[in-house]
Amino acid sequence: MLPVMDGTIGFVWSLEHGARMIQKVVIRIPQEREPSVFTFLSTQLKPRPDPEWLLRRGLCLALLILLSPCLVGCGGTVAMTSSTPQLTALEVSPQNSTIALGQTMQFKATGEFSDGSSKDETSTAVWTSSNSGVASVAATGLATSLSVGNARMTASVGTISGSTALAVAKSSIVSIAIDPSALSIPLGAAAQLKATATYTDKSTQDVTNSVTWATSRPDIAVVSSSGLAASKSVGAASITATSGSINASCKLNVLPPALASIAVEATRSTIPLGATAQLTAVGTYTNGSAQNLTKSVTWSSASDLVVSVSSTGVADARKLGTSVVTAATAGISGSITLTASPAALTSISISPANPAIPLTASLQLAATGTFTDGSTQNLTSSATWEVVNAAIVSVSGAGGATALEVGSTAVDATLAGITGSTTITVQPIAAVSYFTAGQANADTTLRITNPGASGGNLCAMVYVFDQDQQMAECCGCRISPDGLRTLSFNKDLTANPLTDTPTTTGTVMLVTADYASNPACNAASITPTGLGIAWATHLQAFATETAVTSEESLSQTPLSATVSAALQSQCLFIQQLGSGRGICSCGSGD
Repeated sequence: MLPVMDGTIGFVWSLEHGARMIQKVVIRIPQEREPSVFTFLSTQLKPRPDPEWLLRRGLCLALLILLSPCLVGCGGTVAMTSSTPQLTALEVSPQNSTIALGQTMQFKATGEFSDGSSKDETSTAVWTSSNSGVASVAATGLATSLSVGNARMTASVGTISGSTALAVAKSSIVSIAIDPSALSIPLGAAAQLKATATYTDKSTQDVTNSVTWATSRPDIAVVSSSGLAASKSVGAASITATSGSINASCKLNVLPPALASIAVEATRSTIPLGATAQLTAVGTYTNGSAQNLTKSVTWSSASDLVVSVSSTGVADARKLGTSVVTAATAGISGSITLTASPAALTSISISPANPAIPLTASLQLAATGTFTDGSTQNLTSSATWEVVNAAIVSVSGAGGATALEVGSTAVDATLAGITGSTTITVQPIAAVSYFTAGQANADTTLRITNPGASGGNLCAMVYVFDQDQQMAECCGCRISPDGLRTLSFNKDLTANPLTDTPTTTGTVMLVTADYASNPACNAASITPTGLGIAWATHLQAFATETAVTSEESLSQTPLSATVSAALQSQCLFIQQLGSGRGICSCGSGD
């Protein structure tokens, strides 16, 4: 080295020796006790053999030689060495980027050198962030977003640096998941789907109401804006939830309708002891259809001691209390609460059944109740008695029946909505009396009156039987209300026998009959009705000049249809074959 004076001098020269040579001159001059280095880079020089170039190169060399002693004398050094390209700038890429919160960004630092070349300085540069609360940057140039905002990412190599702006935006959706991801529902049912979004910052959020829902097969299933999928027909469809460019889907299978509920109905929910009630199980399906499941469900009772139930749904009350009866099938059930109440009246019977009683006669009726538990009870006094035709029979509150008029009528006994019935037939009565014929001065009589119970005229049909119980005479006599007719045994009842044989003793039978249908009072055609009162005198004893008689009412006896028919046929025989004989007369009065 040659000593030079204190100062700063630098110059460059180049020599070309067939190829490019990079040379530099370093001149160090102590100045304020800090050496300074000046570096000059030469560029490639092409051979220039012209004299001017050679002259310039020579002058430079001479100048260097002349200055070297001065530089060394000033405490400097002069050295000539070879050099590499120098870093002149750093470029950071990408420029002016935006990432979502939670995302990262890899930056790259590219160095620009003095020779015009470039080099990746990412790993050698020192990286810094202007706002580490918004984004941090690693030694590798990887920036990580931390909060929404802006920051500058700077890369430095020595005194050379470069930077770029980085904006951190709100987190964005990176994926969507639908829950459930696949499902099956029966026809008529619906299912609520849930869409959950995952964001760039790893957070999740329910976006069910903000995504756009769609279906691939609206004929099979539709989906509402809130994610409610409803079935339309059996089949498969894909349900999609979309937000921006992010979407997810799930598979929905629509199956045939399924049983949704069971309703249990009963003919009555309160069952008297010993009684039954038919239960019905009605199943409702997911598509709204209904079906009777009574015979296919499984029946059970919470308390069989109170109410038992059969496999066909017949509930039987056994003991006072309540029990829940359930019908179940396929995991679906329905129930009803049944109450076993005291035994209830089920029927009433009236005895005697369908009686026949003579006109004016009385009969005690009895009402017997049968209950659901099989027990019976006398209800005669507690039942309400009613007569359909009160003109024929009257019935007291205690069930006493009285025959008022010939005919038939129903009689009812009712209690607690239960009614028992019977039919009472009021038979006509025949008044019967015996007689003994006496001498002309010892006659006896038959008196007949109409008390007016029927409110109109009556026919008094008279039939006389001789000592051989053969009908000797017959006739019919009109009797007005409250009228009185008197018939002489000697003159009216025995004076015209059918045969020549005189009637000395016998019986007389009196039947009252309807006048309106038989105004001629023909004794061969009668409709028995009404009530006539009759009494007869009887010859008790007689002497040559004096006879003693007594009087008594005729005995009453039911007139059966058989007897009535016999009376009419025999009287008709007399009328047809008697040639006027066998016809009695009606006496006097009325």
